[in-house]
Parts: sequence; C-alpha cells; structure tokens
Amino acid sequence: MKILTATLTLIFALAMPAISRAQCHESDCCDIQHCQSHNGCSHANKRHHSRNNDYMVSDFKVYYRGKAVEGATVSSFTVLGEDYAKDAFRVFYKGQKIEGTTASSFTLLGEGYAKDSFRVFYKGQKIEGTTASSFTLLGDRYAKDSFRVFYKGQKIEGATASSFTLLGEGYAKDSFRVFYKGQKIEGATASNFVILDNGYAKDAFNTYYKGRKI
Repeated sequence: MKILTATLTLIFALAMPAISRAQCHESDCCDIQHCQSHNGCSHANKRHHSRNNDYMVSDFKVYYRGKAVEGATVSSFTVLGEDYAKDAFRVFYKGQKIEGTTASSFTLLGEGYAKDSFRVFYKGQKIEGTTASSFTLLGDRYAKDSFRVFYKGQKIEGATASSFTLLGEGYAKDSFRVFYKGQKIEGATASNFVILDNGYAKDAFNTYYKGRKI
C-alpha cells in the first residue's frame, strides 16, 4: 500500500507543470527573487514593476537605474512610461524632478512628448511657446498645436499647423511646403507630393530619397 501511494504521489508531481518565469502572469516583476507562488507573483517587501522602465519602487524609496529619486512619494508614485513618472505632487523624467509641472493633470502623449494643463514637454524639457490645450501628437516625432508644428520638440519654422499632414516615413506637408524629419524640402511641390516606399517620394517634377532630390 505504501509503495502504491508513493508511486501515485510521484506520478502526480511529475504531471503538475512547474511555474516558470515565463508562465507567471506577472513575470515582469523585479528580478530580486522569482515567484514563490502563482498567486499574485508576490515578492517579500517588493512591489511589482515593469521591465520596460528603469524605475523601482520599494517600501520606502523610489529608484531610477539604481539611484534614489529625491523627493518622490512612494505611496502615490506611478510610472507613466518613456522614462516619465509622477507622484501626487511632482513629475519626474529619468528620475529627475521636472520643475513647474502640475502632477494632477500631467499626461504622457508618446514619442517623448507629455503635457499638463498649461505646459508641453519633450523628453523632460519644456517646449516654449506651445498651447497645451490644443497640443496633439501626430506621429513620427511630429506634433502640433493650433498655431505651431514641432519635430522632436523643436518648432518647424514656416509650417502651417491648420493644414499640416503627416505622410509617413519621416515625410509631412502643409498646403505649401513639404518636410522630411522636420526640415523643409526645397523646391518640392506639396499639392502633388506622394510617398512611394523605403524612403522614396515624388512630386510632379522630381523624385526624392529621404528628403533629398535625386
């Protein structure tokens, strides 16, 4: 009887799948220790955090890439993404406090852009002369408000916001001009400018490769 019981116990143990890091539903937990159970991926005195950011929240401190984030409030700390984070009172980029921000209204837009009710930021730096209420992300690092157009946080001189359109592959245009990665393409005709593929584009008269006439 004892032999039969031991045999059944061994068979049952072998049949039960081990809980691996890949199977754990919160396998992005901090690498301090792996799940001791499959119930919530609990870690002793550690909080869950995502591997696609460099913040770590412990019981008493917040860290960014191994350095303590000064002034951060643990209880309300939230990772927004793209190196942005905030607590109830402050906003941070790469672990450094962003001065002059309003945490309650601070929102990540994407591609390095973020804003609160009054200001717009690119990679943690305030973009001067923007209107936050109308500021929107277009894509490919382009963004605009009601009056201005930006590429990687820099204003594109001469671009008309009301007619500015993202074309793709770094190209964009307004009613009169064509741009590649924020730079005006001299001589390009906006009205019939079209994207081809793999960096190529054309208008009625010329062909372009990555913004350069060929």
